[in-house]
Amino acid sequence: MARWRGDRVRLTFRTGVRLALAYQACFLLAAQLFPAPMVALFSRDPAVVATGVEYVRLISWGFLASGVVFVASSMFQALGNTLPSLFASGTRMTLLLVPTLLLARQADFRLAWVWLLAVATMWLQLALALWLLRRTLAATLGPSVGTPNGPVPEAPPVLEAAG
Repeated sequence: MARWRGDRVRLTFRTGVRLALAYQACFLLAAQLFPAPMVALFSRDPAVVATGVEYVRLISWGFLASGVVFVASSMFQALGNTLPSLFASGTRMTLLLVPTLLLARQADFRLAWVWLLAVATMWLQLALALWLLRRTLAATLGPSVGTPNGPVPEAPPVLEAAG
């Protein structure tokens, strides 16, 4: 069984979240301020650009959540337990798919509804992933390192070079 340095694991997560939020905030800002030039890279058709601008402006509100979900998923992978990440992702897909199928049957259906639903389900996935990660970290790492409740673990053995 691997011994984890809980302080380093938690620091890695916090640092990853900060970095993800910083770069995703830049993308969010760019998407809100300059959606037309972004879409125009792919098409100059005014109808395509208009639809693309609406899409970029709406979907970008999920960028921050998406970045943190990516970090949380990477933490699960690093801990060797990817099932919580799979569960959170599957839950999101189900919560997106079922209402989308129901909404698509409406006579006044708008594509923007799917985009808004995608953003909402991304934030729900984030909440679920963070809850699952908190539980996983508590079970895997125990109390925080260096607290009166938890001893500082030994350093891992150093492998000597053969030769």
